[in-house]
Amino acid sequence: MNTYSSPIFRLVFVLFFSGISTTCLSQFWDFTEPERLSSFVNSEAEESMPIFSKDSSILFFVRTFDASNTGSEFDQDIWFSRKDANGFFSKSERLSVMNSKLNNSVCGISADGNTIYLVDSYDTKSRKVKGISSSSFKNNKWSTPKPISIPNLNLSGNFISFFMSKTEDVLFVSYIGNASLGEEDLYVLVKENGSWSEPKHLGNVINSTRFEISPYIVDTHDTLFFSSNGHGGFGDADIFYSIRLDDSFTNWSTPVNMGEKINSPGFDAYLIHAGNAFYWSSNRSSEKSDLYFSKHIPPPPIELAADVKQAFDPKNGHEITLNVNGGAKQLRFEWSNGDTIQHPKNVKAGIYTVVVSDEWGQKATLQVEVKDPPVVVPMIASVADANKSDAKKLKSSNAKTPEFDESLNKDLNNHIIYFDNNSSYFNGDNRKVLTKIVPILQQQPELKIFVQSYCDKNGTDNYNFWLSEKRMNRVIEYLVANGIDRSRITGDYKGETEPMVNCKNCSELQLKLNRRTTIKFVK
Repeated sequence: MNTYSSPIFRLVFVLFFSGISTTCLSQFWDFTEPERLSSFVNSEAEESMPIFSKDSSILFFVRTFDASNTGSEFDQDIWFSRKDANGFFSKSERLSVMNSKLNNSVCGISADGNTIYLVDSYDTKSRKVKGISSSSFKNNKWSTPKPISIPNLNLSGNFISFFMSKTEDVLFVSYIGNASLGEEDLYVLVKENGSWSEPKHLGNVINSTRFEISPYIVDTHDTLFFSSNGHGGFGDADIFYSIRLDDSFTNWSTPVNMGEKINSPGFDAYLIHAGNAFYWSSNRSSEKSDLYFSKHIPPPPIELAADVKQAFDPKNGHEITLNVNGGAKQLRFEWSNGDTIQHPKNVKAGIYTVVVSDEWGQKATLQVEVKDPPVVVPMIASVADANKSDAKKLKSSNAKTPEFDESLNKDLNNHIIYFDNNSSYFNGDNRKVLTKIVPILQQQPELKIFVQSYCDKNGTDNYNFWLSEKRMNRVIEYLVANGIDRSRITGDYKGETEPMVNCKNCSELQLKLNRRTTIKFVK
């Protein structure tokens, strides 16, 4: 049997399922930089086909071009190295009980670890027949491997590969079959009622006109890994993954390249997973392939914070802005009120819980309290019955209103700002008033001022209190921005409670007079 691994020598691919702990590894966040396993595992010969025991304490692999192999240096033998709790490997040894003068490698281990699957036939009468054998662990030793009978599996090609699932009922094969599109393609066989089905071609989404080898599927049977030189990539052969789309094993998503940390300009294949790391074979750093590993890095944890934008009128509902940091893509939002969007709108007052999860299974929970705006009740002793004619006699009714300097405030009308309807922004007239006040304050640093804002009767009480506060702050911010010390400024806001003009059917002019902000000099 010819074999395949690197441009020098083509090794037969065999892969073992080591058991992935995550539900689905269909999405990958990042990987650490690849590291070559120590010289206790890698040698001057060629290493490939990494395989872990049931508990990942023993790493089995194939070594080629080693003169100590059973057949010759061109023979493939199974070797192993023990891994301790700290991840260090012992000096590798040849596994003599499973090696013969043929090419030997492992292509699966059962879930309980008591059955091992091996490439080729160990039956001396049919030793030249290409196939798969199994051995059972009984009485503290492994039995003689026996061939497995599979109907209509007529193997041909130079690069035959097998992979037996952990459940022992799904078998992947790479060979040139009747349905192959070019070189080796991937096929699948399913065991039902104790019998194996005929090989089924995985279709032209997975297979190409070049070769597809080294199949490996996770224990949930939803993510398939393989190596190919027919889907483009970084080098001679790259490792890809694909997602199973239905209950069959022949409908898969478009293959995705594992990226340049896993793949190289050389030959990369034989990927398996153990713990939080991937292991595979690559000749990226030498003429002959060595074993490498790379840990997959999970995305940063999900962190949540929220802001609530209060509506002026609680009847309209409020808006929650949920800020999310970390996590992977495709975030999912589950609010206690049934919303599934990031920023819920039209939310009534109450306490809401949101659970945010990502495709890695990470979750974060946050409680958000939504409040209606407080009802502002200004300190009012009485409301003056003011009208346009006695506007100059108007005085503040707030108990905290300071005493004003009448001599400086004699021309009060020159210090009144009239805002546009439903606005707290300045217009041309506003700025003219402010430009007159700023020089006075700059020339007399001992002066202090009192800013008081009002609204017309349009809008709700809550809204008008809020708007008059905005107008007051807008004036204060303008003065501070022009060099007036904030400690020289005090203020108050009245909403619509103290109109300059009392009117039932107000004209626009009367409404404008009520939309005022006064600036007075304090004694």
